[in-house]
Amino acid sequence: MSQADGRIIEGIGASQGIAHGSVVLLDRRSVVFHKQHIKSGQISNETKRFEAAVETSVHQLQLLRQQVAETFGGEHLEILDAHELMLQDELLVSGTVKRIKGESINAEWALMQTLEEIKAFFNQLEDEYFRERQSDVEFVGERIMRNLTGQQAHSLLELIANLEEPSILVASSLSPAETIQLRNTFVHAICTEDGTKTAHTAIVARSMELPAVVGLRGITSIVGSGDTIIVDGDMGRLCVRPSKEQEDSFIRSHKKVSVVRTRLEQQRNLEAVTPDRFEIQLCGNVDLIEEIGAIMSRGASGIGLYRTEYLFLNRRDLPSEEEQFNAYKQVLQLSIPHSATIRTLDIGGDKLEIPSDVGEQLNPFFGLRAIRYCLKE
Repeated sequence: MSQADGRIIEGIGASQGIAHGSVVLLDRRSVVFHKQHIKSGQISNETKRFEAAVETSVHQLQLLRQQVAETFGGEHLEILDAHELMLQDELLVSGTVKRIKGESINAEWALMQTLEEIKAFFNQLEDEYFRERQSDVEFVGERIMRNLTGQQAHSLLELIANLEEPSILVASSLSPAETIQLRNTFVHAICTEDGTKTAHTAIVARSMELPAVVGLRGITSIVGSGDTIIVDGDMGRLCVRPSKEQEDSFIRSHKKVSVVRTRLEQQRNLEAVTPDRFEIQLCGNVDLIEEIGAIMSRGASGIGLYRTEYLFLNRRDLPSEEEQFNAYKQVLQLSIPHSATIRTLDIGGDKLEIPSDVGEQLNPFFGLRAIRYCLKE
């Protein structure tokens, strides 16, 4: 590498594709607040302030949900629904109010402690997919905190509204709701300091076919707005302020990948058979319903496995029979004319937010998981 070459930064390839453009930096400064012990006469006011912030947050998500439904025909609504359910979560809401009253502390301090408790619960889980759900808690918590303090961050919509050239969005973190807003804009890729392949933001990016590299520690301090950057979602790396030679190299790589993908696209409707005419069924596995469209458009012969665990995440209650029925119905409808395999619930009490004060006999998953729980119920 010559001195004129741009800096190569390694991260995690969360969504395939190569993009080239100017950096748009999303400011994610932490919310600043005071920790205060309050007098008994202030408890009622602090409780009301917190409840009002939660109500405002719910209203904001409902407005965004309406915009998403109108623009994208209902895609990605499940994630927004999960975030809204979190805002009604007993541990989050009642837990914070209980801290305000029991410890005589201001709403911001109580909320911070409650969020740390919830995140600690997720951190102890062994399964990476479930552990990553703490990022959703952080997004919801930040929304409430900003409504509490009045410290609104840069609006993503305002930031990208006037873009007129291919751009790369760089942020410390990005919520699934924000990622959805990037569809049909000049943002051609995303780079974040946080995140993994199994985080909801990465899943949404893949469903939108938006190149993404995550886990880029310190990237918001390395690049500045307007910097030229190349994002390689296939290799999980990016090049900051590339030289002409590096640009040409990435362009050649992109063309090679494009040729392969074009060839595969042309062959997507070919029969999946061996030379001796043995038929093979090529299917795709999904966690989220919105992933089905991309799988079927590439010629999949159905859904090999729909993982039902997602329906049980980020909530304190179990999904109703009607809710599960509607989700499974949607999976089958989107798979037409092919089949779909719906996995029997593969989850146990160690993966759910079972309240700590619930006794063993009241815990529906006590001593059971997966098929044993389903057979019992």
